[in-house]
Amino acid sequence: MTLLPKCVVVTGGLGYIGSHLVTELTSRGYRVFVVDKTESNKFSESIRNVEIHRIDMAETSAVNKLNGVFARLPKDSLVVHLAANKSVDESSKNPKMYIHNNVESTKNLLISMRENGLTQLVFASSAAVYDLQIESKNVSETSDLAITSPYAESKIICEELISNSKIPEFKFVNFRFFNVAGASSRALVEKDGQNLIPAIFRAVQSKSVFKIFGSDYATKDGTCVRDYIDVRDLVSAIIISMTPLQEKSLGALNIGSGDGYSVLEIVREVKKKVVSLEFEFTGRRIGDLPYVVADSTLAQSILGWKPSHSLESTINSVTY
Repeated sequence: MTLLPKCVVVTGGLGYIGSHLVTELTSRGYRVFVVDKTESNKFSESIRNVEIHRIDMAETSAVNKLNGVFARLPKDSLVVHLAANKSVDESSKNPKMYIHNNVESTKNLLISMRENGLTQLVFASSAAVYDLQIESKNVSETSDLAITSPYAESKIICEELISNSKIPEFKFVNFRFFNVAGASSRALVEKDGQNLIPAIFRAVQSKSVFKIFGSDYATKDGTCVRDYIDVRDLVSAIIISMTPLQEKSLGALNIGSGDGYSVLEIVREVKKKVVSLEFEFTGRRIGDLPYVVADSTLAQSILGWKPSHSLESTINSVTY
């Protein structure tokens, strides 16, 4: 029987996805170490019984600070690397900062893992690495990659650093997340995220009209289609991956629902719960693509994992 690690390090563990993962890991009895540069934790009500280390992983001093954490861990401890700047739009405005922060933090993490004999890594990559301009079908791991933004470039570089790591007996998975949504509790609802669903609820809260950008795309209703993976399913995939990672690397895997929902479908689903939601159509945004949906059959095959939350379940989990 394969013995799972008892200790898990979660970088970016105070963020939206990180807080969900940390909460689930602690509920299962894991000893969790959080590495995060955030001073305040908006999800603090749910983060308990964990050791938190405030470290900016992109700084030159980060390796020594990480060593102080990793040196005390069992060698079979697993690292989940979620820490990153993650806005495509912001990366275009400040490309040097994005490349520096995301790439240097990954470099420093790998150095410290090697120096302390840690060999298992789950990396949070993104669907942004794909050349989605040329795709009109569900995106698989064999689809072409492209540098379409500094954010995408940073994730591609990090994937390459991980894939080419010289850590002895190194085992990793590069999870390419699609649009993450939902919450496992009210305390963990993401209210300030840049994705569609948080943006809709902010419009509801501010009693403003929600704007749908573009109504003339070549899609089922003219609005952009995206893949929304429930954060609870994403956390499940990470935890399930811990078992096969004891034996081998898993490479790159898409984590998405495999289903595409249009912006208008999402708005109408929210409107079922919040009748006061008003919306209107406006012009297209530069860079928006008609269709971005995951082919996640490889992850399902390798992990024995399958998304279980419907769009209705996801919307219900964040309705407030």
